Amino acid sequence: MRDIYYISVITLYEYPRGSKNSKEVKKLLEESFAMVSLNNEVLLKSLEMWRDLKTKGILIDDRDLIVGATAIVLSLSFLRKTGAISKD
Repeated sequence: MRDIYYISVITLYEYPRGSKNSKEVKKLLEESFAMVSLNNEVLLKSLEMWRDLKTKGILIDDRDLIVGATAIVLSLSFLRKTGAISKD
């Protein structure tokens, strides 16, 4: 069975921006990953996380916060350049 890898719509926006061939990169990402869109639960989780972090004096870029909230809400691990992060 083949593993399914997901990509946030936020990452689909961010990643191709730095490429000279952004349309091709976007298309490759869409063909390689199942895209996860934003929904109300993700947005509410993002708001909750933002408020919690702000009270601790921690500010995180909204895009990163939304990607993280998406992973938490959907119980998915996500990859970044430095390795995988899991909810567990």
